[in-house]
Amino acid sequence: MIRDSIEPDVSFLLSQKIKEEDGKDIIVIEVLQGTNKPYYLKSKGMTSQGTFVRLGATCSPTLSFLYAERVFKEKGIAFGKNEKKY
Repeated sequence: MIRDSIEPDVSFLLSQKIKEEDGKDIIVIEVLQGTNKPYYLKSKGMTSQGTFVRLGATCSPTLSFLYAERVFKEKGIAFGKNEKKY
């Protein structure tokens, strides 16, 4: 399900295990940080609605300017007034 919902492929970044707690089985999924950012929801595409930012314990849709900055930074392209290379 995760493999089919996220681009680029993240299956190699995932590990899972089943742990028992209070007599119940819990599925624990660990997602490692990838290098092929930004990752996005296939159904929404590479838009501000399809990419998310982790803020503490919450996950929020990326604001348009933050999304643009992230894409440019990952591609090594200058972004904004500072015109600096990342």
